[in-house]
Amino acid sequence: MMTQTHVAIGLLFAARTGKRAAITGAILGGIAPDFGMVPMMLVSYFLLGQDMGQIWDTTFYSFPWWTIDQITNSAPLYLFLLGAGVLAGRQTGHWWPQFLAAFALMALLHVGFDFLTHASDGHIHFWPLSDFIFASPVSYWEGAHHGQVFGFFEAIAGVIAAVVLWRLYQG
Repeated sequence: MMTQTHVAIGLLFAARTGKRAAITGAILGGIAPDFGMVPMMLVSYFLLGQDMGQIWDTTFYSFPWWTIDQITNSAPLYLFLLGAGVLAGRQTGHWWPQFLAAFALMALLHVGFDFLTHASDGHIHFWPLSDFIFASPVSYWEGAHHGQVFGFFEAIAGVIAAVVLWRLYQG
């Protein structure tokens, strides 16, 4: 799925709490699994002069970008952070356990959606426990794997999420 859709769906969950720490954590958690792509794109495109084809066909799968991507898409990492946030939340009334739990939960949601919607470009979601890459029969972008159909439904979900969020935060 597109990063902005991950964030919008994550915000639907966090907005119900009304707590800034949880909302901020949800936003950043929705972005976190894709965050390594930002410096990769900036370095590859602007400093190295690579075109988009080269970036996504070669550079993405090279060191250090592939390693960064696997770490930021690690379900065990986010499960650990979620557990730490929940346990810390039981011990203290500070804002950071809510932030950490929301961050980890939304990152896990992002990773889960990516697990189900990456056909030929999947991640190692169980790093460091396994190097298994699931090849989903559905892709959020590849036409050969129902990308146009999924993209249509993703766009609808994004618009619905945006409308609901607009209504929640209106006033």
